[in-house]
Amino acid sequence: MIFAVIFLYVRMENQDKQVNTGCEDRLTRCEQKLEQFSGMLKTQDSISSALRAELTTYQKLGIIK
Repeated sequence: MIFAVIFLYVRMENQDKQVNTGCEDRLTRCEQKLEQFSGMLKTQDSISSALRAELTTYQKLGIIK
């Protein structure tokens, strides 16, 4: 009976390690995607600001109303 308990414990530990490894891999991929999307958001924010400034300049010059 003690061998069965030891076997089940070892099996549980191995499964736990596999689950943790899978979660860590997924977390790493999610962090990479987050960094990628953050960079894209900063780029889009910069473009938006530049276009807003250009639009304001055109309005002041009377080119557009």
